Amino acid sequence: MKVDLHTHTTFSYFPQKSDSDIDPSRLIEIGKKKGINAVVVTDHMVYEAGLETLMKLNEQQNDVLILRGMEYHSDSGHLLLYGIQNDAVVKTFGKYGPAQQVIDFVNGLGGAVVVPHPFITGYTHFMGNKVFALRNIAALEVINGTKSDEIN
Repeated sequence: MKVDLHTHTTFSYFPQKSDSDIDPSRLIEIGKKKGINAVVVTDHMVYEAGLETLMKLNEQQNDVLILRGMEYHSDSGHLLLYGIQNDAVVKTFGKYGPAQQVIDFVNGLGGAVVVPHPFITGYTHFMGNKVFALRNIAALEVINGTKSDEIN
């Protein structure tokens, strides 16, 4: 089974302007073309925005399973959050909350945290080597399809 664990849609950053121009229904088309069985939509700083649309798409088709997560902006860089059910992380910590506290919070909910693209610069908070001090992360993203080999 092939799963893309890190995708964004037009709901990213909702209600502000998204960093993605991919309509959720287009994820199904892209997934089918690439032989992907499932995608996890990890829009920036939102979980609830677009959730109803994504669930309706799952009901209407069975080619590509759509799951939901979130890409959270912590004080140490970005974190992919899986197994959450709402926007409680953002409501609790706001933007740029303490990375380790966010990880502990998500793990306490029964979720998991993956650190994506730790060596990408240009964000407000750069992860870099801080990733090695984080405890209880589930995984580390080592290949990001939109980044160069040097960054990956």
